[in-house]
Amino acid sequence: MKLENICNYASHIFYYTFYFKVESKLNKWLLKIPHQSTNMNEIVRNKLIATARAKGEQTITYQELSDQCELGLVMRDSEYARSEIGRILGEISAYEHRHERPLLSALVLTKGSNYEGDGFFKICEELGFGPWRKLQKDITFPIIQMKRCYAFWKDEENFGRYY
Repeated sequence: MKLENICNYASHIFYYTFYFKVESKLNKWLLKIPHQSTNMNEIVRNKLIATARAKGEQTITYQELSDQCELGLVMRDSEYARSEIGRILGEISAYEHRHERPLLSALVLTKGSNYEGDGFFKICEELGFGPWRKLQKDITFPIIQMKRCYAFWKDEENFGRYY
C-alpha cells in the first residue's frame, strides 16, 4: 500500500470514529429534548392556567412568560427565542384544542402592542378556526378566546379535572 493511500485510509478512520462519537453524544442529548420540552410545556401551561384564574382578567407578555417560567429566552434579541416560545405555545394550544379546551395562548400578548403575535393566529388557522390574516383582523376573535379561557379555568370543576 502506498503511503498516500495509508494516510487517506487513516484520515477516513479518524473522521468516521470522530463523527460517530460526536453523533452518538448528540443523539443522546437529543433524546433528552422531548422530556425537557414536555416539562417546559407543563410549566408554561401551568403558568397560563394560573394567569387565567387570577383575579380580574389577566394577560401576560411573551417576555414575562419566559421570565416567570425560567425559560431563559430574551424576545427582543433573538429570533430563536421568539420561535421557541411560539413552538411551546403552539404545542400547548394544539393539546388544549385536542381536548376541547380553550386556547391558553390567547392570554399571551406582545409587549407594547398588547395583542397576540402572528404565531397565535397561525396556530388557530392550523386548528381550523379560519385563515390567520382574517382572524388577526377580527378584533373580537382573540377577546372571545381570552374570555373562554377565563370562564373555563376559573370554574373549580374544570380546574380540578384538567389541571
